[in-house]
Amino acid sequence: MSKARDQDIGMPTIDTRVVEVDNFTEVTTVLEEGTTQTEKTTELLKEAEVVARESLDQEEEIYETLKKGTLITRSITQTKLLVGGANSAFDILSESISAGTDWVFDFGGIGKIVGASIVISTTALTAETSLHLFDKALTCVLDDNVANTSPVVADIPNRVRAIEFPALRDYGTASLSYSDVALSTPGGLPIYFSTNILHAVLISVDAMTPGNVLCTITLTAEMES
Repeated sequence: MSKARDQDIGMPTIDTRVVEVDNFTEVTTVLEEGTTQTEKTTELLKEAEVVARESLDQEEEIYETLKKGTLITRSITQTKLLVGGANSAFDILSESISAGTDWVFDFGGIGKIVGASIVISTTALTAETSLHLFDKALTCVLDDNVANTSPVVADIPNRVRAIEFPALRDYGTASLSYSDVALSTPGGLPIYFSTNILHAVLISVDAMTPGNVLCTITLTAEMES
């Protein structure tokens, strides 16, 4: 059919050049937005790299300080009454379902954690637990039996590291389930710290039902005398 006939019967004509320009503009906009997002991601990665590098530098400084002095060993223990009952995987373990607080370990100086233990006053528990350590008070959720949110953005600059406790065991003896971490076992030790007080949140990696029982955590550190 001829162009003249198309116009005679009222069929519209399309300027393909306009369509091409519109498509080019849309594609260009998408590419620009993608570039902007990539730049933001790159900046976040750079910030994370700086934090990691500063943490390594800090560990080296603590190590050099400890080498110069006479070392002593100090153990700090904190106990809480767990009250939440049944915990889902990655729930918080603490002393209140509505007003939970940090686990606090006041060493009174700097050093490195060389041992850790967790003891829960009931038998037959097999869950793994994770203790996230920070050098300042936490802003994440701390209530027992509530899903973990750590580490939140506000706490990341204060993050030290985490102690990963292996599965709890009771060995068929006393009414206790416990787990230990040492330098010679998996779990993340040693952990260097540069503040007198460490704050922590305890997370149940697996689902478990400890009930209303005591939970005791002991951290052992080598420190300059």
